[in-house]
Amino acid sequence: MRGLVLVFLCVSIAVTLTACANPSVFHAHYVESYTLRLAEVVYVGNRSEYEKNPELMSFLRDFGVSDSDITDGSVVVGRTYCCGGPNEKKTAIWIYAPKPLKLEIGDIVEVWSGEPVIEGDKPTTMPNTAVRVREKRSDQNKKCRWLPENPDLWMRYLYCDWMEEEGWIQQEEKLWPCWIKRTEFRSPPGPNL
Repeated sequence: MRGLVLVFLCVSIAVTLTACANPSVFHAHYVESYTLRLAEVVYVGNRSEYEKNPELMSFLRDFGVSDSDITDGSVVVGRTYCCGGPNEKKTAIWIYAPKPLKLEIGDIVEVWSGEPVIEGDKPTTMPNTAVRVREKRSDQNKKCRWLPENPDLWMRYLYCDWMEEEGWIQQEEKLWPCWIKRTEFRSPPGPNL
């Protein structure tokens, strides 16, 4: 899996985030604008990878991220659907992880998404941004899982036992049935939502 994700990240870094074909993987894509969703971290990038994409660096700086805050782990890849097949790669997202968050492969992270960016559009909101870790890979008492609970399916989505109680809903778009939480936040909320 790491090899596949590394190839995906390396190929994706060559694509300009603000002028990529189809929706930007660094913005709301396959999800409503201004919502929270969950993703499982599958790759943690490093500063030398980011520097190979001046548009990425420029984009983060344009939205107020200081150069000193762009460090190893500042951008990760997360999957919102699993397990195998074309949808997992097609729906994977890039996520900005602000300090002090330190994301690791296997963490389930809550992600805020602003507006989608399509080829030629100038971004008007921050990129997908990690708000908080909801479950560490090492947690013993896991509340999150992939549904439907059939490992042979390619279109599974994250669900956690606390979602409905916290006001999360399943997207009405049946092709992309992830669970979301609508917000009024026009920029990423702090960890104390």
